[in-house]
Amino acid sequence: MPTGSVGIKRARLDRSVVILLDDPDDTPSHKVQITSEMERLHRLHGTSLILDACQLLNLSCYASATTIFHRFYHRVSLKTCCVWSAAMASIVLAAKVEEVAIALRNVIATFSHLYRRRRLLVSCDQSELRAILSHPSVAASSVMTETASWTNVENERAKLVNVPPILSPKGSIYKDWFDAIIDTENQILRQLGFTLHWIPDHRPHKFLSYFLLALQIDDELFTQSAWNYCNDSCRLDLCVRYQPEVIACATLYATALEFRWELPMQPEPWWAVFCGGNCDRHLFRAVNTILGLVDKANLDVCVASKAFVRSLVDNGSFVDPDHFIWFTLEKREGGEGSLTT
Repeated sequence: MPTGSVGIKRARLDRSVVILLDDPDDTPSHKVQITSEMERLHRLHGTSLILDACQLLNLSCYASATTIFHRFYHRVSLKTCCVWSAAMASIVLAAKVEEVAIALRNVIATFSHLYRRRRLLVSCDQSELRAILSHPSVAASSVMTETASWTNVENERAKLVNVPPILSPKGSIYKDWFDAIIDTENQILRQLGFTLHWIPDHRPHKFLSYFLLALQIDDELFTQSAWNYCNDSCRLDLCVRYQPEVIACATLYATALEFRWELPMQPEPWWAVFCGGNCDRHLFRAVNTILGLVDKANLDVCVASKAFVRSLVDNGSFVDPDHFIWFTLEKREGGEGSLTT
């Protein structure tokens, strides 16, 4: 044995691929007394950031990134790593797995842009604002919480347009975001045993395309709606609960309900041909979960998609309201300070 390796303990990585978990509700977050409702809110928040960032960066690795994100939080708790770090690192890893070129600086610039939009609740209208601000998990800019009139709120939001989301690579804010991506990326790789190669082949989107062809469905609106439901299914951890073909069938079922289409039921239900005859229970559970995500009355989905949800990290996250980034941006929005310092 080489002298330099004396006394060094080496950890054994678990490289096994387990697509479905035996008890997906028994998460590390659950073990540290985080409620299932709170965990669900943070999963929705993280995947909404991934979706927004992939759209802004014109990336096609959304499904792979959300799969990495969900599987990571089945290995660590929300008190260990904040969803902003995990979302950024998941996008970077998904891009590498799918061999898509992406620059870290572009990822940081995109998430800093989303950071300010979420804090100023730019995507919210007047009817949603008060309900979102009353949610206990929401953190917003002081101009949102202290302003009484809607006109003043709109004026404060207008300042965002005049502030370019540029971070200097030599500044301390940029360094914090950069370090967070690198550290979390390494953490995800260790937790998942550096085994990510199989993820792109187990996306429900791939199965959905085949099922549409097999059912001879070529209606553009129907196909687009089914694809949207498939994207919605990535918002929660269905990837560790059901096989991808079951999720794809669930999105088709939800679309058929929306369009009131009758799919073949004889000599046996159409989904039994794709998934087998014993998948009914899993199929209907997945359908109910997906339809619950598109319910407009669901405040948690609205909060997770449009607002800034406080992290649950024990020692605080680099994007929390108590961090200096928050105060720097507060000054910048008021016309003082600089994002490049």
